[in-house]
Amino acid sequence: MESKKHAYLIMAHTDFYLLQQLLEVLDDKRNDIYVHIDKKVIEFDSNALTSIIRNANIFFVERINVSWGGDTQIKCEYNLLKAAYPKHYKYYHLISGIDFPIKSQNYIHDFFEKNDGTNYIDVSLSEEDNMQFANQRIAQYHFLQNITGRKDSRIHKLELKFIDLQKKLGINRLKNCPKRIYKGANWFSLTDAMVQEVLQEEKFVKKYCYYSECADEIFLTTIVMNSGNKNVITNNCLRLIDWERGTPYTFQLNDYDTLMESDMLFARKFSSETDGGKKLIKSMKDKIISN
Repeated sequence: MESKKHAYLIMAHTDFYLLQQLLEVLDDKRNDIYVHIDKKVIEFDSNALTSIIRNANIFFVERINVSWGGDTQIKCEYNLLKAAYPKHYKYYHLISGIDFPIKSQNYIHDFFEKNDGTNYIDVSLSEEDNMQFANQRIAQYHFLQNITGRKDSRIHKLELKFIDLQKKLGINRLKNCPKRIYKGANWFSLTDAMVQEVLQEEKFVKKYCYYSECADEIFLTTIVMNSGNKNVITNNCLRLIDWERGTPYTFQLNDYDTLMESDMLFARKFSSETDGGKKLIKSMKDKIISN
């Protein structure tokens, strides 16, 4: 039986001041919160975070070492979904530990009540762009991506040579791929029915999206857009993300009005370590909780 509650799935790896403020904003009896703390984090006290929660339930999933662009990103998302799915929530929201709601929980729950059954995720509808991205990211095996991450290291150069060798040998995972590939954002707000489909497609994901580069921006959008429930998808992840000023841009104190006046429900990204960062986060939290 589907619950009326929402599940927040949080991937966190840094800025625990911000994470604490985020948990306070999400602390609502209508929510359950699932948190993954990157295994690279050495000093981590789950009790300190649990003590913040008064109304919601909070759960910590098994910690793994998540690397930028690697399939560990996908594994982490699946671990969060698998932990939450047995309770059959009305909605599942994937956010990072440096994201923040920019609407109150009353507003967010009312929004999804009015739009019940609709899935929200950003996806590219350009077949040319999607295939170009797929050819770069998943056509050949990126066996070392979990090691290299963003680094331009000797290992990364070795990876590139191995990819060139695969191309010469005619290795292309896309040749027999049974689904049309779509790229998009990995952040989402999905229904229980759609999460069930995502979990059922894990075998496909392991075959075509593991050992890849940045396939966390491919696997879920591909499943969703090939779904029989494609008609209940809105091409909008409801996250305010500024790609014009950064990759993405980190919001500053002078962006407060822009954030509070946005039609989006969440925003990314933030940092308590920037000049005025803590003041921005606290001002947002106070405004959101007061509503």
